[in-house]
Amino acid sequence: LSESPFIPEIQITDFRLRNKPVSFSTKNTALSQPVFLTDKIVLPYRDNMISFEFAAMDFTAPEKNDYRYRLEGFDADWVQSGNNHVATYTNLDPGTYTFTVLGTNNDGVWNEKGKSLQLIILPPWYMTWWFRTLLVLAVAGILYAVYRYRLQQALKLQAVRNRIASDLHDEIGSNLSSISIFSEVAMEKNDTP
Repeated sequence: LSESPFIPEIQITDFRLRNKPVSFSTKNTALSQPVFLTDKIVLPYRDNMISFEFAAMDFTAPEKNDYRYRLEGFDADWVQSGNNHVATYTNLDPGTYTFTVLGTNNDGVWNEKGKSLQLIILPPWYMTWWFRTLLVLAVAGILYAVYRYRLQQALKLQAVRNRIASDLHDEIGSNLSSISIFSEVAMEKNDTP
């Protein structure tokens, strides 16, 4: 018997969130069309436990079909899954990922092109760029307010010091004037016996 040169097409056949199948026909779902026609899935940050099911379109001996997959941005290298056709990921951080799966026919001929799907997990509101910008502006505003308050306090303290210095200057000046007058009077009285 000769080996089959047939290169099977690879399809992503099912998408699950928290181990529950996602249907494109229900409202408010992550899929707007069947998963095998979908190129991109956008999920909120709470939906970070996902599963993909996939298949090689070679049904001669499906138990001999082998698979390998990778979630770019999460997996460092390809995951060799043998004939297991399910990939599950949990606790994915917000970001953009690309899920790619490759498969073989029953004789081990690989489809090197495979099937890819982009996965975007949106960040929570407190990790968005606009929230971080608002946070930086708020911190800068608070620091500026503290700086202005301290500057106003320093100016008030300097005004009190200036007033005290002016009062002391005036008082010492008046005392010196009265001492001078008393000295002159004493000198005049000193001339007379």
